[in-house]
Amino acid sequence: MVNYTAKRYLFEQSAVREFYSGAYYDLFLVMRGSGVFRCSEVVLPAQQQNLIIFKPGQGGRLEYAGAYGPLELIRVQLPPRRWRSFRTQIPTLKKASTWCPSGRWLCARTARSICC
Repeated sequence: MVNYTAKRYLFEQSAVREFYSGAYYDLFLVMRGSGVFRCSEVVLPAQQQNLIIFKPGQGGRLEYAGAYGPLELIRVQLPPRRWRSFRTQIPTLKKASTWCPSGRWLCARTARSICC
């Protein structure tokens, strides 16, 4: 039984890509490079070591200008049942997670920033 899916994205030229979480929690870890996620009225930096989390039914548009080297992301999708056990097993993520004022995004603190 698979409890999650993971996929690597590598953008070497300018690109715009829509992402939608569907029935899953989407976790985007930026491995290198930089871009921007546009999520409703929120603009989020997609920079190295940032973690961006979408709750089910949410999404955003990744914009990568391609000017300063490649952008590499790891996307992990967890079903809600798996997310609950994942979140409770990692105390640092649980402590750092809060709801954004808009109520639409789940925020997680990483070593460098807070992203929604």
